[in-house]
Amino acid sequence: MASCSLCVSHDIIEPRNVQLDQAEEIYLPYYREITNYLPSPQSEANYTYYHLFCLRKNITPFICSIDKAYEVGFSSRETGDAMVMVMDIYKGGEKVILTDDILNFISSNINKFIDLYPYCLVYDISFESYPKDWLRAVLPEIECGRYQSGSIFCNFEGAADYNSRWDKSYEKINNVLCEWFKNGIISLEGVANKQDFIKKWNLVPISKRLYTPDWEFKFTRNGVDFLLNQIKGDNRLMLFIGKNDLIKTREGWLIKEVNNYKEVESIIISLLIG
Repeated sequence: MASCSLCVSHDIIEPRNVQLDQAEEIYLPYYREITNYLPSPQSEANYTYYHLFCLRKNITPFICSIDKAYEVGFSSRETGDAMVMVMDIYKGGEKVILTDDILNFISSNINKFIDLYPYCLVYDISFESYPKDWLRAVLPEIECGRYQSGSIFCNFEGAADYNSRWDKSYEKINNVLCEWFKNGIISLEGVANKQDFIKKWNLVPISKRLYTPDWEFKFTRNGVDFLLNQIKGDNRLMLFIGKNDLIKTREGWLIKEVNNYKEVESIIISLLIG
């Protein structure tokens, strides 16, 4: 995807020059004019609620990299003849008074998140427990929005139900990943002796980049972990079978060295006939 794919221009009112105290709060380039001394829905504004929704979603991973408990909120301040939007940071429901260093750090980075509009962050690998390298390899294959650097963005501009559309998009991505992880769907880009690996573990393509095991017995709930370990040279098969007086286990885990899928199937069959 071209680097400019998330950078689009929109016909909105340019922010005016207002005297803002950047040392105390994080002011945004969004404002609503004050008409007859009061802001109203009819007064001119250069933003919509969807602008704020996008900014909150897009900047949250960055804010949480400072403190995982931080949350983003918005309020407004009267500055001359306009109500200017301010981004607030909360922790445990209480507004955080940021140090000058943190406030300047956020202020110096905020424009790159504002500029992502109208694209809205739906899925980011920094919040997920799946292996990060696996996510980077498979996320571009999910048909939902646009992929960029470990994240998926969607454009809900113009949709009144953008909140529910965001929820449905996240649910779709999460369900696909859950199914792929369980079934051992992986990318083999960069794997040495790729064709040998495919044959050894009886993998079949499901797209140009992704493969899945074609095994009669699905022996693990985390097929991805098993195959990624094989790529790294860890040939152990670990099966939890619980207490068994006839089979030597390690705290209920059967651990065997395996070199191909046939050896795996042989172990599974012997356990089933038992």
